[in-house]
Formats: sequence, C-alpha cells, structure tokens
Amino acid sequence: MRRTLQKLQDYGADLLALGEVYRMYNPLTWEAAAWERLYPQIPIDLKVEFKMDNYGVFR
Repeated sequence: MRRTLQKLQDYGADLLALGEVYRMYNPLTWEAAAWERLYPQIPIDLKVEFKMDNYGVFR
C-alpha cells in the first residue's frame, strides 16, 4: 500500500483528497498551484486499522 501511495504521489494524483483536508483547515493559506507543487514531496505516514464485526455470523 505504501508503494502504491508513493507512486500515485509521484504522478500528482491526490486520491486521498489530502489537499481538500488542508484547504478546509487552512483556507487563508490554500493555493491550488502551490499544493500541486508540494504534494509529491510531502511525507505521508500510512496507518491501517482493521476491525471485524459479527464474525462467524452468516446472513
């Protein structure tokens, strides 16, 4: 997953919409052109959590 995310970042594809999150919390400093330039260089920490509910139950 980390390699896939890095490859997407290299292409400039913001599939996680991190730019939108940044824009919502920092509207005064948001610049789309700056984000396109900065996004490929931003380190992204990946954390995956898995939770299973109702295991063993068939419906």
